[in-house]
Amino acid sequence: MKKNGFTIVELMASIIILAIITTLGVCCVNIVSTRIIKSNYESKKSLIEIKAAEYASDTGFLFTNVDNLVKLGYISADDKNDNVINPINQEPMNCLIVKIVNDDDNLYATLTEEKECDNDAILQTNMHLGINIFKESDNSKVENDTWVNENVLLEVYFKDLDINEDDVEKIIWKTNAFTNEKDVMNVSDFRAKNKFLIEASQIVNTTYYVEVVLKDKTVYYAKTKVKIDKQNPIVYEDEIKVTLEDALISRDNKLKVVVSDNNGSGISGYYIGDNPDCHSASYTSLSSDTTSFEVPVLNSIYYICLKDNVGNYSENVSTKIVDLVHFEAPTINNIADTLVLGSEDYDFKTNVEVDFGIFEGQVSCNPTISRKSGDYDVTCTAVSANGLASSTMFHVHHT
Repeated sequence: MKKNGFTIVELMASIIILAIITTLGVCCVNIVSTRIIKSNYESKKSLIEIKAAEYASDTGFLFTNVDNLVKLGYISADDKNDNVINPINQEPMNCLIVKIVNDDDNLYATLTEEKECDNDAILQTNMHLGINIFKESDNSKVENDTWVNENVLLEVYFKDLDINEDDVEKIIWKTNAFTNEKDVMNVSDFRAKNKFLIEASQIVNTTYYVEVVLKDKTVYYAKTKVKIDKQNPIVYEDEIKVTLEDALISRDNKLKVVVSDNNGSGISGYYIGDNPDCHSASYTSLSSDTTSFEVPVLNSIYYICLKDNVGNYSENVSTKIVDLVHFEAPTINNIADTLVLGSEDYDFKTNVEVDFGIFEGQVSCNPTISRKSGDYDVTCTAVSANGLASSTMFHVHHT
């Protein structure tokens, strides 16, 4: 007899299988959904930390909250109420504190679970502390980000007079190269240790950070840029060249000078003339980023002087004298006295070394290129722009 429909056992089995499949499907959906939510949270957290580091780089403040980053335009809000929403629990993240640290001149931010909803309090935490810069020699004040040519003394101070210096536990000075931590015992100890001497042998161009930790573990931050330039500007003596308009030195010709102040305050002027005392010379202004310049010269002896924007003179290293009175012929030497060549063409100028001194010049050889077989001699001549010449000869064996 033919059966119609399902038995109760078959129907129950089918329902159980469908329930298992549905449960597994729901679990898979939940797992995928949870992973997506966590991924969204990590992405938002990473963005907040990146933008907080940018905020610290722009302002020097190493403490903020999410709401402050929204108000200042570093990150965008998720709703019309300027809230940044946590994808995991759908709660606002605006009051969460972000702390930034400086490590080897790199800024790293961390989103914490600590909360501070008062943006004024956030700002005051950053603004409590300041750093003064003084010249070591006379204790005169130096503006932030200003070049000087001597050692400086940094002094940390509280802008808010309501903070008691007796509450300070330690002072921590930092740069990309070191950390200097000073424990503080009392007010007099703070005033003795709140200074930090910056010494330079040549050039310092560094941001200095300071953290002041109170006994209740409150931390205040400040930073300043220190620029010390004790390095003399440089005249590259090997690069000094004279370009003659013609063979007559009595004509106006041009002296080319290549200069540098490395990474210092920048060159402010130059002097080229007959005064050997660079301190009393009359300088011509020069743009700080200039690396070379040309001036007209005659048949004479010239002293070259430079000075930079903080008063360093090139002559403290050496005074370069350009003597256009005594001309010398260029020197020309063979690299090899005998050349053994095969079938390839060879430019004979590559077998000589020439020093034209401060003048420009040209080299020519006869013959110019190897084009014949056998043994023969080649003569190369160097002619300087001052009209003097030198020659050399070498032998060629062409197989």
